[in-house]
Amino acid sequence: QGDTLFPYTTLFRSTKTSSCSIKKGKSIWVGPSYGGVHPSTKNWKSSNSRIATVATKGDSEGGHKVTAKKKGKVTISCIVSKTSRHWVKGDVFKWTVTVK
Repeated sequence: QGDTLFPYTTLFRSTKTSSCSIKKGKSIWVGPSYGGVHPSTKNWKSSNSRIATVATKGDSEGGHKVTAKKKGKVTISCIVSKTSRHWVKGDVFKWTVTVK
């Protein structure tokens, strides 16, 4: 298992972006979280699955596994599917991942 990246969100519909670097062949876990709570999400995707892939099904803590396949830069994204607590339906979360 790799590192976990959890950006914060607000009560306003928005796009939140985080970034990280990982080595080819390694994995990290990404997912939106606030105070240990994570929202319902959908449409998990990688901008280039030849560089890195993302699991569409997350773990019990809302993390989704990203696996680095080859060198390059990729954006992993998801959308909040339901307004709840700190989360607004339609919020977009993006992780810019550089594979080294």
